[in-house]
Amino acid sequence: MNVVAYNLMAANASRQLNIVTKDKQKKTEKLSSGYRINRAADDAAGLAISEKMRWQVRGLDRSAANIQDGVSYCNVAEGALQEIHSMLDRMKELSVQAANDTNTANDRQQVDGEVQQLTQEMDHVFRDTEFNTRKIWRGAYIPEPSGTAEDFHLYNNNRIAGGIVYGNHRYSWADMGISVDSAGNFTSDFSVDSSSFLKNDGTSAKDDDFASASFTLSGKKGASVNTLQKSYSWKATNDGISIDGVAAKNRGTDGGDTTWTGMGITPGKDVSAGQYSFTYYGQTVSFEVEEDAVWDDFLTNINDPSVKIDWHSTVNGSESAQSADVKLNSGTIKIDSKNKDSIQTGGYAVTADHDKVGIVYKDVTKTTDWSALGVNKDGTSLNAWGDHTGESDKATVDKDSLYTYNDGIISFDLKLNQNGSEQSITDDLKNTRINATTSAPTTIKLDTSTASGIAANAKVSLADASVSVSFEDQRDKFGRAFAVSNEQIAAGQINMAAAGTGNSVTLAAGSGSITLTTPSDMKAKIKQAIQAIKDQRNVQSVVNFTFAGGNNSFSLEYDLTGITYQDIKDMDDTAIDNLADAIINGNNALTLNADGDAFQTLSVSNASRIEYDATHSTKVDGFKEHLMIQAGALAFQGIAIDYDYLRASNLGLGGVNVLTYDSAQSAIAAVDGAIDIVSEQRALFGAYTNRLEHAYNANLNTSENTSAAESRIRDADMSKEMVGYSRDNILQQAGQSVLAQANRQPQGILTLLQ
Repeated sequence: MNVVAYNLMAANASRQLNIVTKDKQKKTEKLSSGYRINRAADDAAGLAISEKMRWQVRGLDRSAANIQDGVSYCNVAEGALQEIHSMLDRMKELSVQAANDTNTANDRQQVDGEVQQLTQEMDHVFRDTEFNTRKIWRGAYIPEPSGTAEDFHLYNNNRIAGGIVYGNHRYSWADMGISVDSAGNFTSDFSVDSSSFLKNDGTSAKDDDFASASFTLSGKKGASVNTLQKSYSWKATNDGISIDGVAAKNRGTDGGDTTWTGMGITPGKDVSAGQYSFTYYGQTVSFEVEEDAVWDDFLTNINDPSVKIDWHSTVNGSESAQSADVKLNSGTIKIDSKNKDSIQTGGYAVTADHDKVGIVYKDVTKTTDWSALGVNKDGTSLNAWGDHTGESDKATVDKDSLYTYNDGIISFDLKLNQNGSEQSITDDLKNTRINATTSAPTTIKLDTSTASGIAANAKVSLADASVSVSFEDQRDKFGRAFAVSNEQIAAGQINMAAAGTGNSVTLAAGSGSITLTTPSDMKAKIKQAIQAIKDQRNVQSVVNFTFAGGNNSFSLEYDLTGITYQDIKDMDDTAIDNLADAIINGNNALTLNADGDAFQTLSVSNASRIEYDATHSTKVDGFKEHLMIQAGALAFQGIAIDYDYLRASNLGLGGVNVLTYDSAQSAIAAVDGAIDIVSEQRALFGAYTNRLEHAYNANLNTSENTSAAESRIRDADMSKEMVGYSRDNILQQAGQSVLAQANRQPQGILTLLQ
């Protein structure tokens, strides 16, 4: 049946042709792009899986490049350590050369010159070695001690009767609860807190500091006593750096000035980039601030766990040990005042043997039987101890012992603290000396109550916590070499007067006077500070002046922050000049006083005797540099590169020299230790390099295999798609032909109309 309204054959042919045409279009898109999935509609699930694999592959490729950067970082570090190794090898050679006694002192000095240059170059390499401008061994806030610690030593370190010297007191192994065998090795692991054995005789502020310190001693079973470790801890406060829990303060000539002012830092103010240092009982400790820091940030960062570290003492050879087992309880030799003129200053020593104890002065020896002094062990005197071989015997003297010289009487309280044999006690006694010291330093007192008007707003204070006005300069006023406690320095008024371009003060005390001057013009500096306030400039309005002369000195601090812009805004130059005069003249009432009784005494000095003892240098330990290499495509897939912070000081080379036979021997041991540390660190970087290279290969392998998996999902099978394209091409041509025929069929209706 022929119909015109509906050409079903043509409609069917057209629909099939459209299907084939669309399929051919998709095949054309796949063949031209190479992808099976060109849009989500092609394969929704496949597209999601493919995209996940794609970012994984790109992440792996980028992390592989990261790993190569890490390998380069390690290579730079290892190359620097290779050069350090070369320098250490040369130092070893020089130390061995200097240890030979055929060298003269001048020869050793020349050798030491090269040793010191090599040490400096090591620090230069550690400070300046960088990768991509990042310092490999950073330096900010990390302390670097140099010199030898004077507060801590070992004595008799190869004997059971040995122990430590801390704060000029001896503490035996038994005192500290540490067990040592006859070979000089620890019999068990231990960690001893200082609070369990430290003692305070109350003889000096220094003694107070040592007694209140908080530290630990540690050791391992079977290890030699030479490996004993003492940890120093530091903490920064608003006042300065406290060591072992002892508050920061200026300890004067004893060292230990750990105040910010002593380091050139103003508390509460921004800290400028630079190198800062303080002295702590024989050691100079420095730290670096790499960039200007706000005060609060500085305190926080300097105490951050990553930079707050301990210092450990390490043994470096032998030294002359101090004798401190025998103690004078009073800390002072008492002189009978009626015979004081016949007692000399110094030259006395203690002598002791199995039978007697006494004092030696030049060729004169006076002794007393032990039995007369009440020395006892189970009620017996020292010379009745039997065989005298027991290492647990303890002897004590608990009464005054009197000795007479030239009709002058010297008395002291003698106490023996050594837990040991008779021989160790008598050895220690024979090496105890009695020397002259001067007590009660002169001090300055400041009275600022005389200022008035605007000048009264200027606060004036003694800038330093302690004022150094030497008593030695006034000792001759007593008229003889030795004085007793009833003779004091007379207080005197200090008069301040202008002296040319500077200012001077006169200390009137007793007979005569001492004049101190400051080289800078006080008035000019104070005027400059006032003018800055008037100009409303952001400047420091605290002005310091130090007066010095001979061994005497003291400092004044003028704080002008109380003077406001409103106070002086209308002042001309003359008025400012007058205000500067008023500030100086209205705040110059200073008084010289003796701090208590000023007198000279005899006291114990620990004489040196040769033992096989150990010095302790201090090195930085415990701080790790930390570098993370992102070695994977996912978060936290990193490789941590942790290695030690390095400087010459924490290689154990701080203070090393080859100027003597003994120091050259110590240098040999120190260089050997440094070589071991550098070898360990260099091997560590080599191990990291090997690990990173394996990680690099693993990333590339994973990337390759993941790419292959993603290709199977995303990429088109070209041969298969080509077969489909050819089929669709034929079907399209056939469909077009059939559609044309179907469109011609209705024309048969025309024959019926003819």
